Amino acid sequence: MTEREPKERWLHTRISEALEDALKREAHRRRQPVSLFVRNVLEGALDLVEDIVETSIAASRGRRRPGAWRGLRERQAPPVFLCAACVGRLRHSTHNEEDPA
Repeated sequence: MTEREPKERWLHTRISEALEDALKREAHRRRQPVSLFVRNVLEGALDLVEDIVETSIAASRGRRRPGAWRGLRERQAPPVFLCAACVGRLRHSTHNEEDPA
């Protein structure tokens, strides 16, 4: 018996016209079919959520993860990477700003 590739499945969903336009524009900008772009976005989002959960669990247990953190931007720009110490300082300064002491 040979192992087969899993069959690709269709997933139908309703989206707003604005979201459809945005997806089509971005797919066109990247020169990708819309369906491939949507698939990549969904897979990327799931991978990101999984990484956030794993990082949060490790942080709550006092373990540090090696490597860097990638910053997110509202506009397209070169990526920003921060070390764990820098992220900790940012978190600390954010918490201090929230406390009206």
